Amino acid sequence: MNRVEGIILAAGYSSRTSSFKHALMLEGRPLIHWTIEAMASVCSHIVMVGGYRIKELKNLCKTFPQVEVVENTNFEAGMFSSVKTGVSYIKADRFFLIPGDMPFVDGSVYLSLLAADSQVVIPAYCETRGHPVLFDGALAREITECTSDITLKDFINTKNYTIISVDHKGILADVDTDGDLDKFTEEFFG
Repeated sequence: MNRVEGIILAAGYSSRTSSFKHALMLEGRPLIHWTIEAMASVCSHIVMVGGYRIKELKNLCKTFPQVEVVENTNFEAGMFSSVKTGVSYIKADRFFLIPGDMPFVDGSVYLSLLAADSQVVIPAYCETRGHPVLFDGALAREITECTSDITLKDFINTKNYTIISVDHKGILADVDTDGDLDKFTEEFFG
């Protein structure tokens, strides 16, 4: 099997939660651990892109030797700046990309996406696209060279992409608020 790496985006301010989002507890563990563990089931190396409270993020990740925490010093410029930072560390044949606030994605989703052969593979639940997204490693350099006015969605729309239907609603469950965490915890662990 070709080497697969991953990128987790965790640089934002967590401004809509009561505290640092990635440290919020979910079933007795920090939220970010759930995201890491699902990705680690298929990825040999994970790049965690931090910005806001990066020291705390590094501390949260220290028990995961395959996670390399890197800093996006320009994280205030938006998510695509973190995408570009993370992608600059990718050396594998393929790589996944997911926001750090998506702890309800099951490892089986990663395996489903790996079975597809396309430049970009996107999961969908009930025809709604979600995360993680799988990219061909050859696209890494192209992403890093994009101008700052482009979004990840814009970039993907210029590529040959495949949408894979998955029976897992967790691909849509991003935790933006404390209420989201409560709602999704009840829905997935209830």
